[in-house]
Amino acid sequence: AMRPGLDDELSDLWVYEFGRGTMTRLTFEGDNGGHIWSPDSRQLIFGSETKSRPHALVAILADGSGTPKLLLNSDERHLPMAITPDGRTLIVRRDKGTGAGQSSAYLTLPLLPDPSAPATPKPLLDSPTAMGPLALSPDGKWAAYESSESGREEIYVVPFPEPNRKYQISTDGGTRPLWNRNARELFFRGRPDMMAIPVDTTPAFR
Repeated sequence: AMRPGLDDELSDLWVYEFGRGTMTRLTFEGDNGGHIWSPDSRQLIFGSETKSRPHALVAILADGSGTPKLLLNSDERHLPMAITPDGRTLIVRRDKGTGAGQSSAYLTLPLLPDPSAPATPKPLLDSPTAMGPLALSPDGKWAAYESSESGREEIYVVPFPEPNRKYQISTDGGTRPLWNRNARELFFRGRPDMMAIPVDTTPAFR
C-alpha cells in the first residue's frame, strides 16, 4: 500500500500488485494514511479524516471490493500500530498535544467479524511523553515500541497483552522497531545506524 502523491494536500491509499504491475485505488475522499495490513493480507486498516469524521479508523479489503468498515470514530487522533496474529485485536496509538507537550497511549480495539457499532478502545500502556511506532512480535507475546520517556527516543519491550514488565533495548537512542519473522531478533534505527539485537524469550526475556 502506498501514498503516491498529494491532491490538494489530501492523500489516498492505493495498492500496487507486483505480479501484474497494476495499481488499485482504495479511497476516494478525505485524508487517508497510517495504514497497516491484516495478518492474512486481505485487509488494510488506516486512519481517515473527512469533514464528517475528523478522526476515524477504517478497514477496507485490499482488492477494493466491498464496503469500507468503520472501526473507530473519535474526537482524538488514533493511528493503527499492529494486529495480533489471530487477527482479533488491533493496537492503536492515541496522541494528545504536540511537540514537547505531547502525551501518548497505546490501546487495544477488538476486531469483530461484523460489529453492529464501532468498538471502544481499552487502555494498554500510556505515557506522559510521546510514544512512537509499536511492533508486535510474530507470536503476539511481546510488543516493542519507541518512547521518549527518558528524554530521547529509545526502544522498549513489554509482554503483551499484560505489560507488567519493561525492558530497555537501545542504549544510545532508537526509533522504528521491527521484529524479525523468526521472533529471535529485533531491528531498529539507531543513531545513525540500523541495529539488530538478538532476543531470547525463554525461559525469560533477555
